[in-house]
Amino acid sequence: PFNARDLDHDHRLVAYRDRFVKVRLVQKHPLTSDTAMFVFQLPVNASLLMFPGHHVVLRVRVDGGLVVRPYSPVTSLVRFFGDGTNDNETMQSANVSGTIALAIKNYPNGAMSSWLHDSLNIGDSVEMMGPMGGFYYYPNEYDSIG
Repeated sequence: PFNARDLDHDHRLVAYRDRFVKVRLVQKHPLTSDTAMFVFQLPVNASLLMFPGHHVVLRVRVDGGLVVRPYSPVTSLVRFFGDGTNDNETMQSANVSGTIALAIKNYPNGAMSSWLHDSLNIGDSVEMMGPMGGFYYYPNEYDSIG
């Protein structure tokens, strides 16, 4: 299982539950014809402690108005695109390399998803808050789920 003490001294676990912070797009990978992986760099050399079922909230200004949407990070793919040093066995882990990755489908009438796919370029920033969520899973707590 993940242990915060396993992070090197240059990393800190952080949460932005009380404010939005700017995160910069560092990678954008097409996954399907209408879905892409967006990898954002956190504002400090830190990692988010994410639990299954938790999400982050993105906020952008589109056509003069604010658009706010929640997204669930894709931790296993963060590990794939990261440096591979993160122990992620329990899916209860810090994202590697101070990044957070989101797999986002582009909906034709989706104000946020269309803007992210069509207008957000590498190096651009969006505002993020989180992680947030109301439940926790602990390994081996239940015999079955679902």
